[in-house]
Amino acid sequence: MFRSVNSMIQGLSAEGMVFSSSEQSHTGQYAPADAEWNYKDVPHLKEIHNQVEGIPGAITTDYWVGFFMQKIGPVQVPITVFNYGADPLSNVYFGAIGPFALIISTNWQDNGNSTTTVVTQYNLGSARYLRWMHGIVHKVLARNYKVLMEADTPMRLRRGALRARGYKFAGDETGHGFIETINLQTVGVVPPTSAQPFSWVSELEQLPQGSTFVGTDDVGGVRVVRQQDKVLVFPRVCLHAGASLDDAKIEGDCVICPWHGKRTQPLAVLLDAKPVSIDNSRGVAIRVENCALFIDGSLTL
Repeated sequence: MFRSVNSMIQGLSAEGMVFSSSEQSHTGQYAPADAEWNYKDVPHLKEIHNQVEGIPGAITTDYWVGFFMQKIGPVQVPITVFNYGADPLSNVYFGAIGPFALIISTNWQDNGNSTTTVVTQYNLGSARYLRWMHGIVHKVLARNYKVLMEADTPMRLRRGALRARGYKFAGDETGHGFIETINLQTVGVVPPTSAQPFSWVSELEQLPQGSTFVGTDDVGGVRVVRQQDKVLVFPRVCLHAGASLDDAKIEGDCVICPWHGKRTQPLAVLLDAKPVSIDNSRGVAIRVENCALFIDGSLTL
């Protein structure tokens, strides 16, 4: 059983605490399921957010409990946090920051035009003699919300853009859980059956240094990277959750997902115009003939 926000406020108020509240909201072109996934997605805290680091103590499908190491200016402040999914359309955080109790409720609703509105309410409690500080804390919370949304919103919008192309995601029908997000090897992206194949060819000596993007920034394309005499071919989308890999860094011949840090092996590695390794098992057929690179995407994943 999880207690409601009002029930917790009533319990703390009975102990002499006074509460104030403030509200922030965001509307964007993404599905309610994308908001739910975002709030329950544990691994992105480490990769996406510079101001907060999540240190889990216990994780289940229904809740996450641990510490947020929150940066406030130059100082890192540990915050005890309990985070649970109240229902499929809401999420609740509660914890303590020094003498303050903080209960955060977030609700999302489908606007019916491929957009979703997410409303976050901050409920701040303290002893009565600290009531004068509430306004300051709410301003800090508003500033922190803006920073968080600058990182989270592009993730939601990316999934919304993929949905507009016919993509679906694991959890759309069943809902999302906290612990399920931990396994980076799961395939959470479901491409549309109507996706079109692609075909591309280039003389290897004509291939420029750096990245060349073929096709679309989803399963309908690849990223060809030339590093001096080495050529690497990568997918353009991370099939774990849908992140674009177009600008993702390459480390040790792997492309690193910017959302969760998942390392994806190249589809092909060429050295001195000769194939070192080619993996044609991921819906893309790659071959080298007469010093030319041929890539055909069947999109059968």
